[in-house]
Amino acid sequence: MTHPIPRADIQISILGAEDADALLPIYNEALAPEERKPDAIIRQSLTRPDYLTLGAWAENGGLLGFASLYKSSAYPFNLLEYLATDHEARGQGIGAKLVQAALSATPNTPLLIEVDAIPPSDPANAMSRRRQ
Repeated sequence: MTHPIPRADIQISILGAEDADALLPIYNEALAPEERKPDAIIRQSLTRPDYLTLGAWAENGGLLGFASLYKSSAYPFNLLEYLATDHEARGQGIGAKLVQAALSATPNTPLLIEVDAIPPSDPANAMSRRRQ
């Protein structure tokens, strides 16, 4: 198994409503239709205080990926709701960098991460294996 070489040229920042047009194409391409919320809900989450969305930006200003966290006020944990990278930027360690940034942004609070199980009938499912 090869491990990606982390890119040093990535900057992580908190995304806001002004970043929705950069985020939505990545979101809509990376997630299956049945896993997606309507675009309007995703846009709204960028302004809600109970969400934190981090973006990984390239030096040229392009958004390479994002991590969206739901910050529960009722329970002592946060949920990594979405993590996605641009299809051309996959395999470069961007997802790992976003997970590390999410952990750093929410210290002392457990981060719940849900990933797809690899079905026994399809042990070669590359996408599920990469997510795990």
